[in-house]
Amino acid sequence: MKLYLPFLREIEVKFKENSCRIESTDGFFDLGHVIEKGDEKDENIVSIFFRKQKILEININLLAKMNEDFKDTNLVRCLTCMGVGKNVQEVLFPVHPTSDFSINDQELCIFMEFSCIKRDIPVVIIIEHNSEFVYGNIDVIPAGKSENYHRTFVHVILLDHKQLLEHVQGTSEYKFFLYLLNGRKLAEGVFRIRREKLSYGKKYPDLYSYHFDEKI
Repeated sequence: MKLYLPFLREIEVKFKENSCRIESTDGFFDLGHVIEKGDEKDENIVSIFFRKQKILEININLLAKMNEDFKDTNLVRCLTCMGVGKNVQEVLFPVHPTSDFSINDQELCIFMEFSCIKRDIPVVIIIEHNSEFVYGNIDVIPAGKSENYHRTFVHVILLDHKQLLEHVQGTSEYKFFLYLLNGRKLAEGVFRIRREKLSYGKKYPDLYSYHFDEKI
């Protein structure tokens, strides 16, 4: 059983009475020699630490059956925007969708919309610049509550992130990726950060470039 955390090279894993440090060169951490398969009725919680801080807790049964559990889940759309709002049904919607940002903008939002989210989905979000990692995080998309388990979700990145902005020279292009914890890619997209200050009226809405699987 493997866990995909591509922005890390070393983690500490704790499962019941077992604990060990695991290294990786490709982002996949083999948990097989730490955890043991338990009864599905048991909690079987594995805890992941990085630099002594807990970054993730997950049931190993969920990790093992992730593709099966989410085989009917559809990604409807995934885009970047300046912010989000809520309609009268409390459903999120993107505000000022764009793939062009300025270093003077406060935040960058990755907006996602799914159908058939029957249970919470832990996901990995990474950003690359020239194939180098500049941002990595773990988030959880809550289960949908409507008839078709529809769910809108946003991951917000504050644009004071030093590692993200240190590459900006004129205009810099970045790629973002969304993965399940088992390494299956759900979505990817492109956005740009410009050094000059841009008004919203000068954004470039024709520069979208998004690709995603129809099913998770």
